[in-house]
Amino acid sequence: MNRYKCLFCANVDFCQAYHSINRTNHDPHHTDQHLLICVKDSTKYSQALLLHSRSHIYHTNRVCSSCFMDLIIGIRYTCSCRIHLCEKCEFIGLDDQTHRRRKINRPN
Repeated sequence: MNRYKCLFCANVDFCQAYHSINRTNHDPHHTDQHLLICVKDSTKYSQALLLHSRSHIYHTNRVCSSCFMDLIIGIRYTCSCRIHLCEKCEFIGLDDQTHRRRKINRPN
């Protein structure tokens, strides 16, 4: 089932059934004029890479430039400054956020 989240009100999150009936009862500041983002039913995207374990992806000849993991398991990121990051270090944001990164989700 799809869900709807308000872009302006942090506490407004509707299921599809509630969205069809009435969507102004959650937050007194929420109005029908606020934009909602539809979060699609995730069961339709069961084949998406981010929903599956990535423990089978090994990058054997690269070392994470931040935590020095010598066998990067999962998605690897390369940066325009020629560093390599594991998923955890990229998520934490240890590299300059203005740098262009490339996501590598295939084993090498």
